[in-house]
Amino acid sequence: MVSFNLYKRSIANDGDEWARFHALGKPALIGEFHFGSTDRGLFWEGLVGAGKESERGPAYARYLRAVADNPDFVGAHWFQYIDEPLTGRTLDGENAHVGFVTVADLPYVDLVTAARDANLSVLHELQRGASPGASE
Repeated sequence: MVSFNLYKRSIANDGDEWARFHALGKPALIGEFHFGSTDRGLFWEGLVGAGKESERGPAYARYLRAVADNPDFVGAHWFQYIDEPLTGRTLDGENAHVGFVTVADLPYVDLVTAARDANLSVLHELQRGASPGASE
């Protein structure tokens, strides 16, 4: 198993890179990815911004779809459940709007709904024995 953080909009357009990775014969896990925005929540959108809050859910779904469509990947993990503290986290001051919930534990409903739907879609495809993203 090879695990790495991959902060990009998608992994779908890196065919040459994934072909080289495939030659290693190892499964991969993305340990961290996220999408933030600055139109709601905190002041920093994190390492990869989605532009606005309404785009975070679709960005999540596209990223997960690209991971599910790559046979070398066994999964991907969203960076953080809760937004970072407004005044910044202790060691480095990061204060990104990248969580599924606010610092007051209120969910970002559009993101949560999109993530739930995207994950259920992949799960149902796997249960049917189909390759995720394969046309039927």
